[in-house]
Amino acid sequence: MSADTQRLVRYFEYSFKQYTYIVTEYKPTLGAVFAPYLQGYSHWSYTDLDVVAGDIPLFLERDELTNFDIVSWSFGDHERLYLRGQFSMHANSTFVNSLFAKSEHLGAGLLKELAFKATVHKQMSATALKEGKPPPRVRFISAEGCYSSAVYSTPGIRVKIANKFLADFGLEGDLAVVGGSVRQCPILPALLHAAGLTPRARRGACVLGPEADEGDDASAIADRGHSLLLPGTYVPAGPLLPVA
Repeated sequence: MSADTQRLVRYFEYSFKQYTYIVTEYKPTLGAVFAPYLQGYSHWSYTDLDVVAGDIPLFLERDELTNFDIVSWSFGDHERLYLRGQFSMHANSTFVNSLFAKSEHLGAGLLKELAFKATVHKQMSATALKEGKPPPRVRFISAEGCYSSAVYSTPGIRVKIANKFLADFGLEGDLAVVGGSVRQCPILPALLHAAGLTPRARRGACVLGPEADEGDDASAIADRGHSLLLPGTYVPAGPLLPVA
């Protein structure tokens, strides 16, 4: 083991013990870190602990498995081109699994970044202890920002951002859990039009609860069997747009 590798191990041990939340910074590396466990799998994804995933095969589409290197599910902010931390599915290939190294703090600058965090944390911890303050937090580099930038700068990369989340940080309106599915009445048609989407036609007022049927906006697809065709549940609002 080289001297640099030994330093990396020591810094990782310190980081994961002193500020465990920092592990989320390394989400993009999971394909490489857990490569031995991913053998035989076509894809992998990272997610968050506060996500209710639901019945993923009903949302997953066949072309997302075959025509894209990375597929990220958004909640309506797709124009930001973020690879969301809640769900970003990666094709399990050497090419895709090594993309993280294009981010300075995960690649060539990894040792420097870890050393900086540890040094600052020790200094701030000593000061906090003297002043009777809680332990400090070190800087956190979002995977959504830096990693997304690195991915989109890769020639030939195929990325799809799809609106398949109910919400992100906040949620307005009532929710109902019916038969294992989460239901919510749709947002105002004016907001859908503003986003370039077409509101679904309704027969009447939105209904939440067991009385909702398949004709109601908020109803879930009940007892639908899975299919290897993976047709998905969404209808595209328009053609896919290339990112220059």
